[in-house]
Amino acid sequence: MSDLFADSITPDSIPAEFTRVAAYYNGAYAWPREALARFTGGHILISVTGDPDAAEAARCIDVERWDATPEQSPEFVGARFGCGHRDALIYCSLATVPAVLHFNSPTDLHPWRLWLADWTPDGRPPTRADLVDRLHAQYGVTVPAWRIWGCQYASLGSYDASVLYAPDDFTRP
Repeated sequence: MSDLFADSITPDSIPAEFTRVAAYYNGAYAWPREALARFTGGHILISVTGDPDAAEAARCIDVERWDATPEQSPEFVGARFGCGHRDALIYCSLATVPAVLHFNSPTDLHPWRLWLADWTPDGRPPTRADLVDRLHAQYGVTVPAWRIWGCQYASLGSYDASVLYAPDDFTRP
């Protein structure tokens, strides 16, 4: 599972074969920090709010219904880089990418990246090229392949599985 990672609102439900995770930093499903120790391959933290103060600890802003909005993502990205970090992720569905791009220029000098949600019917992860093609064909947007960091492709009951396309830059415990 070298290129896979998981996320869940219940950390204990993630099988042991996943050594890397995305964990909620804030909100109703925030993980207790001690839950991260089990995942020796590393973690990223997800903020479900548009609060730019969360960007110091959380690498990812969750842009979906009842969480942060596309409009809030540029301030989070800017705050992340303003804290001295060299990375920022925006998690969203393929259908939300046009709105995210409306507020975050794909030519922005900050190397923010996308963690896309695209649950595949066969439960197999799509390739980066598949996602680039689908974004263009279905939504009329062009996203450079390097900007797609990963893709959540399957919901497996109590946890979701994602594939990582970028180099492994998870924070080690």
